[in-house]
Amino acid sequence: MPAEGAISVISNKIKKPFGTLKIAWDFCEIIIGVVLSLIFFGGLVGVREGTIIAAFLVGLVVQFCNKHFAFVNRLLNGEEEPTLESVAAQDAPLVITIEREFGTGGHEIGEAIAKKLGIAFYDQSIIAKTADAAGMGVEEIQKQEEKLPLGLIYSLYNQSYAASHNISKQDAIFAAQSKVLRELASKESCVIVGRLGAYVLKGRPNTFNVFISADSNFRAEQISQKFHVSRRKAKELVRREDTARASYCHHFTNAPWGLATHYNLALDSSIYGLDSSVDLIMNALEIHQANKPRLKEMYAERYPEPAEPGNVPHETVQ
Repeated sequence: MPAEGAISVISNKIKKPFGTLKIAWDFCEIIIGVVLSLIFFGGLVGVREGTIIAAFLVGLVVQFCNKHFAFVNRLLNGEEEPTLESVAAQDAPLVITIEREFGTGGHEIGEAIAKKLGIAFYDQSIIAKTADAAGMGVEEIQKQEEKLPLGLIYSLYNQSYAASHNISKQDAIFAAQSKVLRELASKESCVIVGRLGAYVLKGRPNTFNVFISADSNFRAEQISQKFHVSRRKAKELVRREDTARASYCHHFTNAPWGLATHYNLALDSSIYGLDSSVDLIMNALEIHQANKPRLKEMYAERYPEPAEPGNVPHETVQ
């Protein structure tokens, strides 16, 4: 549409998010319409509740289509759906993903595991790779990754303009980062910390997913020592970071952050400590690897092939 095209140019020129400018543009148009209507007609003409309703309903319809008809984009882009055979393959490199609450020591634990196994470790180094893939600066990625803008403006944008040809910066970063994670996982065995690795690599063979949580006081103490801030400031940082990560997870997965079914192992580092947490993960990984011959059957249950038309079991037909 011409209006979106104009906003796109302005957004690129002044380096401001498209969604923010789009909402501001729409509000300005409504206000101007109301003012002109009151001046020339003495009442509201042409600007009524339908304007507001349409602004929200169009976004909801678009969100529904994006969610339930995403396969159309895959078809147009030539992407293939994973098959049971590809999912169940056992020769893929070992990848360990670690999702973590802020201040749990997830980085240190992941690094120690990678060292013990003699495999690559990826955390902050993913930022530079994402910057290259997204065509953005490293500092820009550092500010935006694993976070979403908070507040009314982003909520309105997310509902109403999520399907614009100008996807949000966060969506672009997530797409580039997901591509980076898949490429890393396809090339070598490694440990990946954060970036919704368990979700991005969902269904991938030979992947071990871990979630690390901890008591809030323990985490505040860790952050206070690491960043040399007061306990009060550390608690506030923990709260803000956890809120941002939970919002980020829900936005891209439509599921609660830390949901147990996404992981092979969940543990509390404030109970076991960092060293014992490493040992626990290594022991669990050893059992996981020993059971690899059973993984094909497990993946078949988790990711079943769709039934062929006319071949649906009798008992499932209501």
